Amino acid sequence: MTQRPVQRREYRNQAVRIADLTVTTVDIVDTVFDNCEVVGPAVLLTLEDVQISRCNFDAPDVDALIWPVPRRRTRVTGTVGLYRVSFTECMFRRIGLAAHEDAAPLLRATFTDL
Repeated sequence: MTQRPVQRREYRNQAVRIADLTVTTVDIVDTVFDNCEVVGPAVLLTLEDVQISRCNFDAPDVDALIWPVPRRRTRVTGTVGLYRVSFTECMFRRIGLAAHEDAAPLLRATFTDL
C-alpha cells in the first residue's frame, strides 16, 4: 500500500484568522505560516513538532501568554491543536499558547522579550 504524500498548507504575507482555519476541525496540521498576522481570539495547544521563530505577541507578559496544561488531561476543550506547524516572523494578536506542563517551561524560555 502506498502512502499519500502530506499536503502542507502555506500562508505567507497575509492576515490569517484562526477561526477561519477551524470551521470544520479543531486542529491545524502540516501548515507553514511565514510573515503572517495570526489573529484570535484563540488558544493554540502545541502538541507535535511546533516551531515558533522570530515572532511577536501582543500579550502583556509571558504569564499571560503561556497556559500550562496538566499531562493527565487528554482533552482541552476550546483549544486549537497544532501538529507539525511552523510560524516564522509572525505577529500574533489575541492568541494564547497552551502546552502540557512538562513542555511549558521550554516554551516559556523561548520568549525572553515579553
